[in-house]
Amino acid sequence: MDDMAAMYESELGAMLDRLIPFREVTHRPRTSDPWFDKDCLEAKRITRRLERAYLAACRKSNIKAIV
Repeated sequence: MDDMAAMYESELGAMLDRLIPFREVTHRPRTSDPWFDKDCLEAKRITRRLERAYLAACRKSNIKAIV
């Protein structure tokens, strides 16, 4: 069984390498703007959380309307 799992993993890896070749990405950290402080970060987090909750509620109401 281990041979089958190893063969499956190698074949799957080979297919992925052909379809989506590995590409190295360089990430250069950018210094933050001086006005973006902890309060701004917290406000951004709260906003994102509320946006996700709103989108989830919209999806649920759409599903209920269809059913």
